[in-house]
Amino acid sequence: MNQTVDQASREWVQLDNFGGSELHDRSTPGSIVLLFCTLITFTLPLTTPIDSTVIAQSPSSSTALDELSASLKEVTNQSRHSIVTIARSVTPSNSAVVLPSDSQFNPSEFTTGIVISNTGHILTAYHTLGQPDKNSYFIFGQPKTAENASWIGEASIHAADPWMDLALLKIDGVDLVKTNVSKMDDQDLPSIAYMLQASASYTTNHQFASQIIVLNESHNIVNKADPPNETKIANRYEHGGLLVAVPAARPASGNVVLDKNGSLLGISTLRIPTSAFIPGAACIMPTDTTFVTALESLIAGMPTNPPLLGISFENIKSTTNADTELGVLVNRVGTATPALFSGLKPSDRVIAINSINVESNAHAQELIARSFAGDKTSISVVRQGNATIMLFNLTLAKRFNQHVQPPIASVDPYRFEGITVEFVTASSPADFRRYAADIPQSGAVLTDAVELDSPAWNAGIRAGMLIATVNNKPCTSPFEFRQITESLSDTPADLDVIQSGKRLTISIQR
Repeated sequence: MNQTVDQASREWVQLDNFGGSELHDRSTPGSIVLLFCTLITFTLPLTTPIDSTVIAQSPSSSTALDELSASLKEVTNQSRHSIVTIARSVTPSNSAVVLPSDSQFNPSEFTTGIVISNTGHILTAYHTLGQPDKNSYFIFGQPKTAENASWIGEASIHAADPWMDLALLKIDGVDLVKTNVSKMDDQDLPSIAYMLQASASYTTNHQFASQIIVLNESHNIVNKADPPNETKIANRYEHGGLLVAVPAARPASGNVVLDKNGSLLGISTLRIPTSAFIPGAACIMPTDTTFVTALESLIAGMPTNPPLLGISFENIKSTTNADTELGVLVNRVGTATPALFSGLKPSDRVIAINSINVESNAHAQELIARSFAGDKTSISVVRQGNATIMLFNLTLAKRFNQHVQPPIASVDPYRFEGITVEFVTASSPADFRRYAADIPQSGAVLTDAVELDSPAWNAGIRAGMLIATVNNKPCTSPFEFRQITESLSDTPADLDVIQSGKRLTISIQR
């Protein structure tokens, strides 16, 4: 069996932001005509067949209320083959997994999941799964061919993404129904939506609690980056883009938010800063472009990677010239980052990112954080003393992220002759400081692991080495490393490597 020698254990401390973003609310005010719904809460415990009680408070229109109630029942009925309960159960070391059919079954937590593929992928918020290495996950639901809901099997984690706080479970051989995912821009979001929470009496049935919400109420959930000494948030919500839903009698993480056609609009979460908590409201991760891209990556078996541009921004001090106040200034450019390689300099004025005008430091960070490592990004810049707009096209690197939970992939990382590589910028601050002096101006990748007795190992390649070129071709990212090595024939591969200040060429015979 092949063994892998990994890089030395990493010190988990937080980096400066350098191209991440802050918690940012991109929601817009709901329709005034429909704001009366902020005073209405529906709780519908639903079984099969549906038998529900509607509780309403201060309705403005009995007709509108009846229509919304009927719509809620219809959406819930349509979703009964798609929404499942995930029961989390701890399995002690060296113990057999206790199944729900056993009288000793005692789950520790329940959360909601929704089926988003025809092959049994179930989406939920990652942090609701607890510790993946210690828990088993049992699914309760109603397959399309079943008359009643019940325990339908044990699921495994297909892929999990701590940056986006999303996870996909996988369950095979069950006839559940796929839910469509709406790829929504903010201006397309409906005001009225439907939140469903699954719950289970694990020996008998599977139920929903459902309610109508105003999805895009305008509340300022913002962790502003501009004031000094502001605490940064080390989780998915640096990514930005929470929506606020009111009322929300059941704002539990993992609750699903659907439109009137039963398509997924978002996943509820409680992983937000304490200062941003709003009683009676739920925070929603919306199915925007970033969400959908992450979901596609998870289905492919890989989590996404947090992006890094490599710029520390600062807001422009107000002047009398409005033209010079556009955008933000580059305060600092990081070592071995895309910004440095592309030629960006301190005092450059960034006026647009991906053709979107930059409004502030926090806005610039948030625009970058809509992307992922490896994505192409365009930066429009005005350089001091030059009125010409300069356009920089670059590939985002990966930044170090202090994971609350580990990323999980169901596909193996790319290896070349036993080598796996990583962005140097993804190293912990302590490791990065050791590498910084050795990184050439043209860039390099970091050898993350080397398989024992592989051609690379036998040639002398070790974890922690920097690789600057492969057969004289510069290599600044894992994507370039893969592109270069996949194009090689059976000829030897000459790697220009650096370790502890020493630079040498190692030839891997193939």
